[in-house]
Amino acid sequence: MLALVLVGSALAAGIHLDCTTFTLDNGLRVVLHDDHRAPLVTVTWRVLAGSGDDPPGFSGTAHLLEHLLFEGSAHVPRGAFDARIAEVGGQSNGWTAQDATSYQVLVPAGALDLALYLESDRQASPLFDPVAFENEVGTLALEVERRADRAHGVDSDVLLGLVYPPGHPYASPITGHARDWVNLTGNDTAIRVFFRERYTPDRAVLVIAGDIDPTAAEALVRERFSGAPRREPAPRPAAMGSPRTEEERRVLVSPVSEGALYVAWRTVPRDHPDAPALALANWLFTTEEGRLDARFSDEVQVEGWSDAGRVDGDWGVRIADDGDLDRALRSVDQALRRFAARGPTEDELARARAAWEGAWIRALDSLPRRAMAIADCMEEYGHPDCLSEDLAWYAAVQASDVRRVVETWLDPSSRVVLSVVDRRSRAVRGSVPLGDTP
Repeated sequence: MLALVLVGSALAAGIHLDCTTFTLDNGLRVVLHDDHRAPLVTVTWRVLAGSGDDPPGFSGTAHLLEHLLFEGSAHVPRGAFDARIAEVGGQSNGWTAQDATSYQVLVPAGALDLALYLESDRQASPLFDPVAFENEVGTLALEVERRADRAHGVDSDVLLGLVYPPGHPYASPITGHARDWVNLTGNDTAIRVFFRERYTPDRAVLVIAGDIDPTAAEALVRERFSGAPRREPAPRPAAMGSPRTEEERRVLVSPVSEGALYVAWRTVPRDHPDAPALALANWLFTTEEGRLDARFSDEVQVEGWSDAGRVDGDWGVRIADDGDLDRALRSVDQALRRFAARGPTEDELARARAAWEGAWIRALDSLPRRAMAIADCMEEYGHPDCLSEDLAWYAAVQASDVRRVVETWLDPSSRVVLSVVDRRSRAVRGSVPLGDTP
């Protein structure tokens, strides 16, 4: 079976991944993707529970659980998971995001059953060993503290708390707030409840990609994972809070050697029709000569992002500048007004589409990243072969769409302006210190 099919231009003819899918009686969705170019196999477990699902007052729960699932299960002692994967020449890792958590191992093809055994055991019966629990709580709390001591280490955490209202699923950082780690110390109840209510089989996707026989792999999956009972999942948090109607200017005083200006908006979730145009608008605005980047010297770093999640999204720019942040904000405003009035040229838009296509193709080159792309498809579209569908969504964006979304979503009255400066530097005029009432 041909694992990856590229016909002509990916945007015109599509990218297709050959996959076999089935669902167990307990609701677990399984995707098999065979690729025999190397004797390797990756097992990826994606559960639709992330930091956005953290209980109130217990931010960091999803991230802590991710760490704990490497610390022992009913038949795998503490420390043995990574050790047994390493013994066969493999590697393992895990990631927590706002909407989901992923676990992945890469092993020689002959170790597939070992990988499935280890994954099934920890997903069915994690130990939550008290010593491991307290060690991980302490380790992650220290990680939060160290990040706070680094220059610009908490900028994004502060910005999220300004863009999204209190209590919003995305308002807290993935690693949690330091104040909430106190609630987790000596208390594993939140972790146990989170696992029971969020890590249900019907909220998970298992992707097996690599040098496999799909028939044999399916038999192994049914043997290892069918025993997990179906459980009733807790409802997932929804977006909350009304759209911002007034600009908010804040200043974070921090021991930094170089100031930074953040200008950000709350926008749309990933299934909104405007999400592709907003993503391409950010790429064009922050990377194309003649847009924002051209207004600054080579010494000034300009970055941008357009994140669209399950329930909400945000769009913004970051300018690292030790000079005049008021001037930097004026440059953003001038460039945005010009961008909204004229929009991108057809050549610029074509380059943006090509960049998006190139990013997808590069992701497919690596077996682990291809497995993650398949998991992304399952999470966002409900089927494993979404690449053509996704690319077509971006290919359909026109210059008029880009102008429209800039005018619609990037109004100055609905934005957050955050200045990060040391005590000797000046923030954008009108900025209120964090902690004060605006």
